Amino acid sequence: ELKGQIDQSIRDHEPLHVARRRGGDFVVMSLEDFEAEQETLAILADEDLMAQIRRSMESLGSRRGVIVRQDEL
Repeated sequence: ELKGQIDQSIRDHEPLHVARRRGGDFVVMSLEDFEAEQETLAILADEDLMAQIRRSMESLGSRRGVIVRQDEL
């Protein structure tokens, strides 16, 4: 039953692919998952933010830390 599949999709955080006989397939997912994916795409599209993340990962990997003041957070 479709309702049960939708409930499971939401509960398991797995998108549900719905195939239609004549095309026009679509995906059902929870609003929470959709918003999380949109936020991820926005971060990935932000070149400055991605550069900052790369620098932070390099710093972490080399065990160099950066002390951040409270007003910088």
